[in-house]
Amino acid sequence: MFNQLVGSVMLGTSTGHQLLLSADGSRLYAICGDQNATPNLCIVDTTTYTLLDKVAVPLLTGISTFPPYTGVAVTPDNSRVYLTDPVQDSVVIVDLPTHAVRSPVRVGSSPQGISATPDGRWVYVANSASNNVAVIDTTSNSVSATIAVGRNPSALGRFIAPVPPVCGDGQCNGGEDCTNCPVDCGHCSFESSILFRSGSHVFVMNPDGKGKEQVCYRSSNVAGGDLSSGATDPAWAPDHTRLAVAGGSPGVGPIFIVRPDGTDLVQVVAGDQPSWSPDGSAIVFRSRVTPSFCYDLYAANADGTHQTRLTHLCNAGHPAWSPDGSTIAFTYVRVTNDQDIYTIRPDGTGMAKVTDTTGVTYHSIAWSPDGTQIAFSTTMSGDRGHVYVMNADGSNVRPLTIDPAYLFYLYPSWSPDGMKLTYTGYGLETSPHRYNVLVSDEDGTGLTNVTNGRADEFTGQGSWR
Repeated sequence: MFNQLVGSVMLGTSTGHQLLLSADGSRLYAICGDQNATPNLCIVDTTTYTLLDKVAVPLLTGISTFPPYTGVAVTPDNSRVYLTDPVQDSVVIVDLPTHAVRSPVRVGSSPQGISATPDGRWVYVANSASNNVAVIDTTSNSVSATIAVGRNPSALGRFIAPVPPVCGDGQCNGGEDCTNCPVDCGHCSFESSILFRSGSHVFVMNPDGKGKEQVCYRSSNVAGGDLSSGATDPAWAPDHTRLAVAGGSPGVGPIFIVRPDGTDLVQVVAGDQPSWSPDGSAIVFRSRVTPSFCYDLYAANADGTHQTRLTHLCNAGHPAWSPDGSTIAFTYVRVTNDQDIYTIRPDGTGMAKVTDTTGVTYHSIAWSPDGTQIAFSTTMSGDRGHVYVMNADGSNVRPLTIDPAYLFYLYPSWSPDGMKLTYTGYGLETSPHRYNVLVSDEDGTGLTNVTNGRADEFTGQGSWR
C-alpha cells in the first residue's frame, strides 16, 4: 500500500534535521541528538530501520539552540560527510568510519544548502549572505571557485548520476552504441526523432540533436543482401515500426526494409529514393531502367511484390507520396538544366505539371503533414541552393532558407505537427566545411544547427517522425 508507515527509529529528543539519503538509498544521514546537547551525525540503515552509527560533531560557537548545521552532503562511497556551518561561514568535514573531524573549510557568508557531485570530486555550497555558490575540491578540501548567483541562495538540488551502460539489458543506456553493444542497438525510443545519414550509416536522434543512436544492420538477419557498402535515403514508415533505406549504386540500390533495432532486414526492390504510402502498405521509388540508363518511378508493396512502373519519362526522381495517398509528387528533367515538379496518381495516371521553371534543378520534395504545402530544395541559375515552400498547386512559392552561412540546402522534411522543418545544410562557417542537419520554424526563422559539424550528416525522405 502507498502512504503507509513502514518503520521508525529513535535518534534523540531533537532529531531528524537535515535529512539526506545516500546515493544508493541504503543509508539515511541526519543531524540528531538532544536539545542543547552536543549534536551528532546519525546514520540509519534504511532497510532495517536501525541506527548504524552516531558521530559527535562540534557544537557551534554561540549557538545554544538545536540544530546548528544547515546542510548535509555525503560522498558517493559514504566515506566522508560535509556539514554547513552558518556561524563560522565554513563547512565541517567528517571522515567515516574513523569519526575524525577535519579542519573546517571557509566558503562564504552564511552557507546553507550543500550537494556533492556523483563522482565525489566536487562539493557545491550555497552561501546565502554572499549571493554565490562555492565549489570545494574534495582532493584538497579547499575552495577552487565561486559562482555568482541571485540573492540569498539557500538550497541546492541533488546531482543525478548518469546511468551506466549495461550491455544486454535491452535498454538504451548512456554511452551505448552499435559498436560497443550491438545487442542493445536500436532500443532508444523518442517521442519525436529525426532519421538521418552520417557517412555510410543511418542514425536517429532527438530534434535538438541529442540522443544520437545508430540503426544497426546485422548481416545474419539479412534476406537477399546486405548494407555493407553503406546506406542512403532513409525514410520512416508511417507507423515508425520500420524504415526503408537504399544501398549500393544510384537507381540500382537495392532498397531494404528494416526495423529501427536492426532486425528483420529484408531486400525488397532494386532502386533508391523510397517514399512510403500513408498506410505503410507500399513504397514508391526511383529505379534505373536498363539498358537505357534512364531513371523512372515504380511502386510496389512494402514486401516488394506487385511492382509497377509508373512513368516512362527517363530522368524522373525524388518521389514523395502525399499524406492522403491520392498523389505522388516527383521531379522530372525534360532536358539538361530544365526540370520541374509534377504529380501523378499511384496507378500511373493523371500526370500533371506543378511548377513551370527554367534553369532550375530540384533535389528533393516533402509534403506538409496536412497536404496543403510542398517543401523542396533547388538550385537556380546564379543562386545558391535553398529550400522553398509552395502551395500544393504550385502557387505562392517562397524561400525558406536565406542564411548566408550555408552554401546550399537539401532534403527538407516536416515535423509531425507541421510547425518546423529539418533539412541538410552545407556550412561555410565550419572548417572543414561539412553537411549538417538543421532545424527551423516553418517560416525559416529560428534556424538551428543540431549536429554542429561532427561529420557529413544528411536528413532523408520523410525523416522526421
